Amino acid sequence: MSLVLFLAAVVSAAEPSAPKLVKLPEKLGQNVMESTPLVYHGKLLMFHSRRVDVPKPDLSQMVLLLADPTSGREIVRFGQRHSLGSAFVEGDTIHVFAAYHSDKDWFHDIDHFSSSNLKDWKQEPAIAREAGEHLLNSSVCRDEQGFLMAYESDRPVGFCFKFARSRDLKTWIKIPGLVFTGERREYSACPVIRYFRPYYYVIYLHAAIPGHNGWVSFLARSKDLATWELSPRNPILEAGPGEGSNNSDVDLAEFDGKTYVYYCTGDQQTWGDLKRAVYAGPMAEFFASYFPAGQKTVQVSARQTQETLSDAATWLRDEARRLIRTCRRPMQDGITAFPPQVGAGYNAFWLRDYAYMVEGCADAFTDRELTDACMVFVRAQRADGACVDCVKFDGTPIYKPGMGTMGENPVADGSQFTIDVVWHAYQRTHSSLLLRHFVDRLVKAMEAVPRNPKTGLVHIRPGPGYDRCPYGFTDTVRKQGDELFSSLLFVQAARRLADLLDAAGRPSPAQHWRSEADRVAGRIGEVFWDARLGLFRAAAVQCREPDIWGSAFAVYLGVASREQSLAVAKCFATHYNELVQCGQVRHLPGGIYWEKACPKDQYQNGGFWATPVGWFVYTLDLADPGLADRTVIEMVRDFERRGVVEWVFREKVGVGDYVANAALPLAGIDRTIQRRRQRP
Repeated sequence: MSLVLFLAAVVSAAEPSAPKLVKLPEKLGQNVMESTPLVYHGKLLMFHSRRVDVPKPDLSQMVLLLADPTSGREIVRFGQRHSLGSAFVEGDTIHVFAAYHSDKDWFHDIDHFSSSNLKDWKQEPAIAREAGEHLLNSSVCRDEQGFLMAYESDRPVGFCFKFARSRDLKTWIKIPGLVFTGERREYSACPVIRYFRPYYYVIYLHAAIPGHNGWVSFLARSKDLATWELSPRNPILEAGPGEGSNNSDVDLAEFDGKTYVYYCTGDQQTWGDLKRAVYAGPMAEFFASYFPAGQKTVQVSARQTQETLSDAATWLRDEARRLIRTCRRPMQDGITAFPPQVGAGYNAFWLRDYAYMVEGCADAFTDRELTDACMVFVRAQRADGACVDCVKFDGTPIYKPGMGTMGENPVADGSQFTIDVVWHAYQRTHSSLLLRHFVDRLVKAMEAVPRNPKTGLVHIRPGPGYDRCPYGFTDTVRKQGDELFSSLLFVQAARRLADLLDAAGRPSPAQHWRSEADRVAGRIGEVFWDARLGLFRAAAVQCREPDIWGSAFAVYLGVASREQSLAVAKCFATHYNELVQCGQVRHLPGGIYWEKACPKDQYQNGGFWATPVGWFVYTLDLADPGLADRTVIEMVRDFERRGVVEWVFREKVGVGDYVANAALPLAGIDRTIQRRRQRP
């Protein structure tokens, strides 16, 4: 590897005094993500973490190695099943710190490898993870107190970094109460730390920001590890032409009076190249140049305050109320509609979204608004009893998703949600007028639900045609046969219809619908439960994938047995990192997609939603209460950072200010808190 400087690109601000970090045109390797340049006995060496992650991690090829950059010759490899490493030279010894990859649960603890002859390597533990935590990248520097490590974690924020100290590079003591989470508890990954008195400097990976290309590298400095200044010239590295959408996994070394900065390009998924840039000066000068005198800096704190599920729920309730009051739109007849989002997007009064707003945050509505909404949806009922998907602001009823374009028949969940909104209005108002005007029409709505005469389950006709859409939050999914989620909604609606009939003084039909709810609940367990997976399947014929939302809702409704509920909870805890992103939940297990649906890794086919979080944490709490709390806290922190969006997939997001995602989770969170209080 030549050390001759080739001018390629300048990663700096435009003014003449800005740092001149020049990218070199060479590519230094593939599948060597985390790399450290080392000056060992006066010679430049390279440490690499080599792995193959596509289509899934190949543990046989996950190794650590040292190489001669001039000849490209591999000197030694060691540390199989370890990756995300960094290296540090102390005297005649090279020290390597790397995370261990488990069989089924991603990366676990950070181990320490050391050698003074580059042949024989001693392995010992360095940093042990906390319960449920995953440790990732790490970096070590020397200071007056000995040695300091910055190490990446996925708790409490995915991702953040923490700190530990050692006097001998062998025994490490974690520094309590300090976690770097950026300015807004945001993605802060891949730290590399250096110390030049009086400052600690960290270069770390920041998620995409407006006006920049993909993942970018930020620089921060601190005198005490608690209060940090962000460089006013961030980002200091950003992907340029041919570098994809990523400049990550930075490490650096000073050699022959220059500072060499190594970084990875690519797309964070399928490819990446190791490259480097150079600053024509010593490392201390390089870091200082990003903090010009007289320029203001943003300060952030790494001090952590205790957060609780209750704190997160309080924030979420306030946000739900705000969004509900802000999303209001007048209909043509003067009735107030509550569309799914604030502002433009879904321009109609959607039944299920409104039902979910009321389910989680009924106190945000006036009595008049609740009864008016009942009027809108019940009077839109078709003569045959079928109920709507949504109602346009001019009063036009729409019975099929896609503004009437999806399927041949009305959506499979319209009747169930219509009963829900009337039930909630009655719980608040106890209005005899609601019962007198609506209860018979609600009975007709339930009788119009498409059901399998043999099983009693909600049914979508199999075959080459397009009978109807299933549950609306999977309306792009072409389920066929008996359908789980709409059947669960039927159980809930039948119970609530029975409540309304009892209130109307009609005990005989009330008992009929309670018995029907029990019968359908029993058949759900028989038809959809997969004991091998510990989950319920989504449908009986087409799109039979394991249903995460449906399994959680079955537990929440009490349809799942105690044994089934515990199995689902265990599955959620075991596979948590596949199911949850930023506190939001996928429809299906990780790596699984619907048999027939919209494109992958977005919306209803791989996107992560807050909609089911209440049911999810109510279930997860049976196996891991701490993980349940973490889910809600991280969801709220993501809402604080990006707003309440419809769905997320990494940095992709759906519609903003999506009201049901703030409101509905509250129902499950409140029940979780209530159940905990009742435990002995």
